[in-house]
Amino acid sequence: MTFFKPAFISVLFSLFTSLIYGQVGIGTTSPNASAQLDVSSTTKGFLPPRMTQAQRQDINSPTAGLMVYQTDGTAGLWYYTGNAWIYIINSTSATLPVTNGGTGTTTGSITGTGALTFTAGGTNQNVTLTPSGSGRTILNGNVGIGTASPSSKLDVIGNVNVTGNLIVGSSSGDEGGELHLATAQTNTTLTGSHIITDIYQNRLRIFENGGNYRGVQIDLSKAPASIAGELIWKASGIVNAGTFITLDNIKATVTTSYPRGLSLATVSGSFSANIGGTFSKTSNNIGGMAATIIVNTTASNSIFSWDFPGQADTSTYILNDITNNRAYRITLLIGGSYNNNFISIERLH
Repeated sequence: MTFFKPAFISVLFSLFTSLIYGQVGIGTTSPNASAQLDVSSTTKGFLPPRMTQAQRQDINSPTAGLMVYQTDGTAGLWYYTGNAWIYIINSTSATLPVTNGGTGTTTGSITGTGALTFTAGGTNQNVTLTPSGSGRTILNGNVGIGTASPSSKLDVIGNVNVTGNLIVGSSSGDEGGELHLATAQTNTTLTGSHIITDIYQNRLRIFENGGNYRGVQIDLSKAPASIAGELIWKASGIVNAGTFITLDNIKATVTTSYPRGLSLATVSGSFSANIGGTFSKTSNNIGGMAATIIVNTTASNSIFSWDFPGQADTSTYILNDITNNRAYRITLLIGGSYNNNFISIERLH
C-alpha cells in the first residue's frame, strides 16, 4: 500500500488543479458557458465578504471590480472602480449612491454615455427633484414636456397652468417682453407664422410677423392715469340696404323703402332708449333731432323719419339703452343706390 500512495495523491492533485483552472459550478454540475463561477441555489444566496468600513479601507491595493459588504456606517455593497470605492445600494431603502447622484450628505453626479431615463416604480409615483436651502434645479439644453424632441429651451405639448405671475422678456433696450401666437391654418389672409404681441417703449403692439406687418398699438403714455381709460367696442361694415350690422343686442341697417335711412332692431327682446342724431346731406341740408324710442325685434322705419336720397349723405346717432344701462354711437354713410352703405356701431358705455 505504501508503494501506491504517492501515485494516488498525484492523481488527486492533478484532478483538483484541473477543476480550479476550468469552469466551477457550485450547486450545479453544468455551469453556464459564459461564467467562470456559477453559483446555483433556490434556497440560499451569495454572501460576499463582510467587513467594517475601516477593514474595507485597509485592503491593500484593491483591484477594479472588487466587491465587499460593509456592515457599519453606510452599510451595503461597495465596489472598487480602480480609483475609488463606490457605494452600490443601501441595504434597506434601495437608494442610489451619493457618488452617482443619489441621496446622502455629500455631493455627486450622474453621468452616462447614452440617454438617462428616470422611471418611478409602483402606481402613480412622483419623480421629485428637490435642491437644498437656496439651491436651484438646473436643466441645461432644451427641455421637452409632452415631447421627446423639444425645439426650444422649453417645449410644451399640452395645456399650461400658471399660478402666480408669468414674466416674459428682460427689458432690453427699447423692447420688453414678446409673445408669439401661431396664426390660423385656414381662412386667414395674415402672413407669416405668428402674431406678435410685444412692448416697445410706451406702446403695447399687436402685429403680424411678416408681410406688411399689419397691426395696432396702444400708446400707454397717452392713456388716463389710474387705469381709467376704456377701449371702445365696435362693429362695422359696408353693406347693402337690408343687411344688418350687429353689436350686443343692437342691429342696424338701411331701410329698403322710403324714407331711406337708419333702421334699428334687437337680436331678441326689446329695450327703451333715448336717442339724438345729426345729419348732413349732399344737398347742403343739415339738422338734428332727439326722441325716446322702443327698439324691438321688428326693424324700425328710418329713425326720425329722415330720408337720405344722396350718395354720401351722413348721419350720426347717440343712443342710450336705458333698459340695460348701455350707450352707443351709430354712424351711417349712404352708398350709391343704397348699396355699399357704411355702418358703424360703437359701444361707449
